[in-house]
Amino acid sequence: MTVGLVLFLMLSFIGVRPTFAADQNDPLSAEPTSEPSEQPSPTPTPTPSPTPVDPVWVPPKLVPTYNTVLQDKPAVGRNGCHVGHKRTKAKACTYGKNKKAPRVLLFGDSHTAHWFGPFKRLADRGAIRLTSVTKSWCAAVDYRLKPAAKWIMQNCNRWRSDVFKNIRKEKWGKLDLVVLSPFLLDEASSRLEKSAWKAGYLRTLRVVTKHSKRVLVLRDTPFLPASKNLEKCILNHKDEAKQKCGAPASQALRPSSWAAATSVGSRSKKVRNIDLTRYYCPTGYCSPIAGNRLMLRDSHHATNSFMTAVMHAPLVREMSKQLRYVKRVRR
Repeated sequence: MTVGLVLFLMLSFIGVRPTFAADQNDPLSAEPTSEPSEQPSPTPTPTPSPTPVDPVWVPPKLVPTYNTVLQDKPAVGRNGCHVGHKRTKAKACTYGKNKKAPRVLLFGDSHTAHWFGPFKRLADRGAIRLTSVTKSWCAAVDYRLKPAAKWIMQNCNRWRSDVFKNIRKEKWGKLDLVVLSPFLLDEASSRLEKSAWKAGYLRTLRVVTKHSKRVLVLRDTPFLPASKNLEKCILNHKDEAKQKCGAPASQALRPSSWAAATSVGSRSKKVRNIDLTRYYCPTGYCSPIAGNRLMLRDSHHATNSFMTAVMHAPLVREMSKQLRYVKRVRR
């Protein structure tokens, strides 16, 4: 029995509920708090200070713990390669020393950046030459996301146009493969919104298919209901968190938008649509916990540790097919 678990049981016995330290600088985790009212209290009897320990998470040995989950982002989210709302020019970071390897462009928003870890492993092995170009709240799909502010979307449009320009000018070389993971509309979106999204997606595909040998489209990771606070849910449900803190795949995976994406993509022989969501939602239910791994760090962003460790092998199997195609084209 670990020191953390012993302390947890002691605190539970005396009625003290442990809490988890969220990153107060992260807008996804910070919550408003109220100042406690000042009330006179009797002078407490001095007691020895307990030895500091890590907060206890449920289930035990979860990877990552909530102490670190808010920082469990892909490297491009920490080194400045994944740009914020204000930037309007594309910023590219290239990985892999094998200059003869197929050139792969990872292009899109933070959901596309989920896949950076697995692709980076391929680049480190010399299998590909990876260029990552991603931006917050700015999907590769030429469509205005809601409820983003107008200025955010204007900057996004300028950034996306700059990416398109660099692709056309082959600034990042002659591309063998462009990887997209388009942000999917929720099921409640209107027919007009879905129509506009499909038109924007088609505009994007026309650019990337013209300037790349193949386009790989990866289905987006799950969306849990925005009303669910992941930390509180897992705390409240404890051992039942896997079953209580997720959502049905029919809701979390936004099937109608994915169907629209595959329909648009099927118009080009260069586009390959890949659905790996069976690894997120194997039983038709999307849980934030997979085995002993915390899959999500909030309601819709995947943890880098899960994507790198769990999704690498499935992605490699798909990538091997795509790279064989690229080599055939080169011949």
